[in-house]
Amino acid sequence: MNHRRSGTVQAVSEGRQEAIIRADEDGADILAPYAELRDSDPEPSALRTGERVTYMREEQSRGPIARDICR
Repeated sequence: MNHRRSGTVQAVSEGRQEAIIRADEDGADILAPYAELRDSDPEPSALRTGERVTYMREEQSRGPIARDICR
């Protein structure tokens, strides 16, 4: 069952346009592509280390990916 999860941004790669989120639920590291960032700002800023976010988790063969990321 899919439900929104929460976590904290642990690392950011501006060059790759992605971040790593540490999940509150199980401590897993989740890849967070910037393309999945949902922001009310028409020009959203990059994610920042330490920032709290919510997201939907999708399991993939390479590991979990964050989808529909919200601040």
